[in-house]
Amino acid sequence: MKICIIADQKHADEVAANNLAVDVTTMDNLKKFNKDKKLIKKWAKKYQVLLATDANIKKIPVVLGPVLNRIGMFPQPVSHDEPLSKKLDDVKGSVKW
Repeated sequence: MKICIIADQKHADEVAANNLAVDVTTMDNLKKFNKDKKLIKKWAKKYQVLLATDANIKKIPVVLGPVLNRIGMFPQPVSHDEPLSKKLDDVKGSVKW
């Protein structure tokens, strides 16, 4: 199962420290898409699940536009309160219909 995290610095460090098997991207990388629908769709379709840090959730529609909502791939929020490994286990254990 391919998972991508749109992370702030704290979550990026946590992924690197725990050697979690997920891809990490930042808001700066998302800004490079420049609201190009084809590029955003191509990027999002590589993953089964997208996760994002709480603070980044509100910024994603501003940076990417409504594309992720339309294709049903809007990221699930991840807080700093719970460990990232626990959230990943919950996501892997759930079934997406």
